[in-house]
Amino acid sequence: EQLGKARDEQTKLAQDRLAQIEQLTQAKAAVDKQSQERAQQLEQLGKARDEQAKLAQERQAQTEELTQAKAAAEKQLQERAQQLEQLTHAREEQMLLARGRLEQIEQSALAKAAVEQQLKERMVLLEQLMKVHNEQIELAQERRAQIKDLTQSKVVAEKLAQERAQQLTIFREMHAEQLKNNSSFPLISNQPTIKKVKKNIFILIRYSVLLETAKDYWRIGRTEFSSYREMLFSEERLKTREHLFSKICLPSLQNINKENINSEESVNFKVIILSSSDLPEDSKIFLENLKKENDFIELAYTSEKSGGVSKGFEEYLSVISPDEYCATVRLDDDDALSLDWFHKIKEYIKPEFEDYVISLCGGYALMVDENLNIQSVADFKMRFGALGLSYIAKGGSKYNIYNCGAHYKTDEKNPTILYSDGKYILRTYSKTNDSGDKFPESSIIKNDDYKNVLIDSYGINF
Repeated sequence: EQLGKARDEQTKLAQDRLAQIEQLTQAKAAVDKQSQERAQQLEQLGKARDEQAKLAQERQAQTEELTQAKAAAEKQLQERAQQLEQLTHAREEQMLLARGRLEQIEQSALAKAAVEQQLKERMVLLEQLMKVHNEQIELAQERRAQIKDLTQSKVVAEKLAQERAQQLTIFREMHAEQLKNNSSFPLISNQPTIKKVKKNIFILIRYSVLLETAKDYWRIGRTEFSSYREMLFSEERLKTREHLFSKICLPSLQNINKENINSEESVNFKVIILSSSDLPEDSKIFLENLKKENDFIELAYTSEKSGGVSKGFEEYLSVISPDEYCATVRLDDDDALSLDWFHKIKEYIKPEFEDYVISLCGGYALMVDENLNIQSVADFKMRFGALGLSYIAKGGSKYNIYNCGAHYKTDEKNPTILYSDGKYILRTYSKTNDSGDKFPESSIIKNDDYKNVLIDSYGINF
């Protein structure tokens, strides 16, 4: 029983040991399995470590490359900064040079402008000197002609005096012989018979005259010649001048001509319209029609290179007899003369006023608007003005009002009479005036009394 119990216990122990052995075997298998797994994990960790090491090396290589690239970039930046600094410095130097060149160019331009201005002034002076020289030559020629005429006249007068002395001696001898024979004989009077002076009035009107010398005298001409030509012959300007001439200047001349025809002491009254040979055809037709409708109007044309406007008078002056007297008169194509002017100027056309300049300078100023309607009328005096300025000459002389110099200083060359106590002239102001004087605003007439004067004395009816 004890042996059986011992055996049972041993069997039980053997079973327990078998169970333990089995558990240990399982535990060992589990440990082996874990060892294998850990070996695999270690292997994987080794691989991962190798890869990390490799990545670390690669990153270190990249870091080195980046460091080198950064260093190269910083070096390039420094180099670019230096280049920019050099470029900025060069640019500043170029700007300084450019400013210096601009200043030099400006100085050169100013110097060139000054030289051109001096050249222009010298050209103007040369032209003026040439004109004065030509005028002096012309005056000298005219004076020589006058001296020649006077010499011939003196010779003729001396011859006539000798013949009259001989006739007087013969008549006295005959008278003495008749007295001896107690016969009557009519007494001889030594007093010369008073001969009536034949008078002429020649009015010269400049009508859009193109002259190269105009830039020295009239406002419209003080530009480049091509621009001056374009402005002078522009359709708008010519139509305006036609209208003003037809409404203002022409009626006053027709009024004077009518008065002259009906006057007991009529004169040879002529109006010479001087224009450019280059005048547009429509304007030439306008002038030709004026001549056909008014027998006192004559036309003359001149080229741009002509010596001046005085040539317009010479043809008419040359045919006047030496015993006649003439007033040559200036008038613009938009101004007018009154009947009082006509009657007054006739009083000066006689021998005692030969070589005198007459300025009847009182009258009216007329302002017309853009539509060429009367805007204002003012009392007006234009001392030494060109309007109606007249020169008294003896027949046979080519010397006329345009040979007397500038209208504002005729008294330097000729004795000049100014008379403003009357209404003799009418000065028109409009946008196409070729002179630069201003309308006398302070003398505007407030009522309409001037309308009858314009109609009766000037023949103007708006």
